[in-house]
Amino acid sequence: MMIDYTFFQDGLLRVDGALLLGTPSPTNQAIQGLLESFIDRYEAEYLCKLLGEELYEDFLLSLSEENSAANDWEGLKRLLVVEKPFKRSPIANYVYFHLLRSCDSDATLNGVKIDTDDGKPVSPERKMRFAWNDMVLHNRKLYGWLRKANYKGWKMDEELLEFINTFNI
Repeated sequence: MMIDYTFFQDGLLRVDGALLLGTPSPTNQAIQGLLESFIDRYEAEYLCKLLGEELYEDFLLSLSEENSAANDWEGLKRLLVVEKPFKRSPIANYVYFHLLRSCDSDATLNGVKIDTDDGKPVSPERKMRFAWNDMVLHNRKLYGWLRKANYKGWKMDEELLEFINTFNI
C-alpha cells in the first residue's frame, strides 16, 4: 500500500480518532481496521482507474520488487505521495471520498439509518466534494505527467478528471 492511516490524522482529510491510533484500545483498533479496509479496497481501484488494468499490474510489480523496472515508476510514486510539508495524496482523497459516502448511514438488522449520535446529522457532501475536487486537481497534473511519460497501454478513466459540484453538473 502506498498510503496508510497517517494520511487521515490531521488536516483536510482528518478522520476523528485516527490521531490516537498509536494508543492501543478496542476503539482505536476498530478505527484503524476501518481505515485499512477502505485503503485496501479503494487504493487499488484508484490506481487501476488512473493507469488502466495492464499498466496497473506493472506498477504493482514495481511496488513489490526491487528491480531496474521499479526506477521507471519513481516519478509517478513521488507525484502520488507527497510527504512534505504534510502528507498528501490523490489516493487518500479518493479513499476519504468513499469513506464519507459509506459512513453517511449505518446498516442494521432493522434497516438503514442515519447516524444521529449528537443531534441533527450533517451531510458529508461538502467534505466529499472538496476531497474529490482536490483529487481532480492532482489527477490533472498526473495526466500531464503520464501523457509525457508515454507508457504503453496507459488508459485513464476520465471520471478522475471531472470536478463535481452541489448540483452534480
